[in-house]
Amino acid sequence: MKLVKDFFKYQLPNPTGPHRIGISKYDLEDVYRKNFQFPQGRLIPIQIYFPMEQGNHAIYPKIFEKRAALGPFEPLNVDGYSQPADLSLLIGGEHPVVMINHASCVAMTDYAFLAEDLASHGYIVISIQHDLQSDEEGPEFWEGRSCTRNAKVIDNILYVFEWLKRTEADLFNGKIDLKKVGLIGHSLGGNSLLLWLNRTLDSFQKDNRSALLARADQKDVKECLILMETTRFSFPLNSRYPLFFLLAEEREAYQRETGCYEQMTRAGHTVSYYKGSTHISFMDHAYVNPQRHVDLPEEYFNGTLEERKAFFEAVRQDVRNFLKENGI
Repeated sequence: MKLVKDFFKYQLPNPTGPHRIGISKYDLEDVYRKNFQFPQGRLIPIQIYFPMEQGNHAIYPKIFEKRAALGPFEPLNVDGYSQPADLSLLIGGEHPVVMINHASCVAMTDYAFLAEDLASHGYIVISIQHDLQSDEEGPEFWEGRSCTRNAKVIDNILYVFEWLKRTEADLFNGKIDLKKVGLIGHSLGGNSLLLWLNRTLDSFQKDNRSALLARADQKDVKECLILMETTRFSFPLNSRYPLFFLLAEEREAYQRETGCYEQMTRAGHTVSYYKGSTHISFMDHAYVNPQRHVDLPEEYFNGTLEERKAFFEAVRQDVRNFLKENGI
């Protein structure tokens, strides 16, 4: 029993789709955001998970983004199921896109449990590193009040999408469907998506925009947002864009008592609370449940090993279902 438990502890969950998973990493530079720190433009590291030919899911060492501003979350020495590969190995067909946006103090590569699973089902998944070790520390008043970090996330997403439009023909050989995009965010990432969403829903004037992301042809565009443990910005009171809120168990009682849950569902949003989950459950750390080297205000997950496994299985299934239900 001990050997089985130790094996699970250091290995990410097996992807559930039929495709083997490749990884390509790129360092983008947003030339519109130059400063003394980034004279060539803001650095935006990304990691692309993509489906290759069908086959068994072999185990590989996890590729970790070492330039991330991690705070209390240390790099995980775990095994995953994706391997370094050239995008020329991307299988045929047009693949929808999913962008994953990390929480504070977390590396973009710490959502492999979800990125690998989606890629195994045929999605092109792009994780974006928003916070870097080289970033200057912000003032105390940023915490809980400022939108500066959220603006950085939004601008990074917009730049990455413009890069995808420029490279879809050559780098992706036309196998990427930029009219079908799912946006996933955890904590900081999800908060930023909500702020961006509200930026596009202008209540004071007629708004002719039909999508979050700009395209020359907006006909038949499908977009949706998947928000894991958002805490800072309000949700829209209409269902113009499909929203799925994945929330920790601790939020359910309060949100039902205050009418927040009723408001979210009345607006047409999908809401799920997950037994045993906390704010920091929605990342790889919670799956492998490493021994903590620092004091955190909460556990990675409150529950048994089997309950923890069931939680991650449910999250992955629920995310896939929501994407499919919305045409992505």
